[in-house]
Amino acid sequence: RWQDLVDEHLRLQREAEAHQELVQQIRWLMELQEERRATLVYEANIWQSNILEDMYYKRRALEEAMAQQDSLEDREELRRRREREERLRPLGKEEVQREREQRQRQ
Repeated sequence: RWQDLVDEHLRLQREAEAHQELVQQIRWLMELQEERRATLVYEANIWQSNILEDMYYKRRALEEAMAQQDSLEDREELRRRREREERLRPLGKEEVQREREQRQRQ
């Protein structure tokens, strides 16, 4: 009977030690999980920052390209307007000349 109590006590002690070891492992895994989560959040923030920075520079490049295109289109429009004016000027002179000739005939 006494030996049974000693054996039961030793068995319970081993179970308690095994339980404590499991508790320690669970705590360690939880700490590891929290570290991993923190690392993932940190990495995600870096990725997001890099993406936003890349988008910012791409938007600036696009805005600059659009401004250059607008400037090019403005210059092209100005050139076309000058060409139209140059084409119209000689016609205006010819019309003035015709009107003078008609007046002289009258």
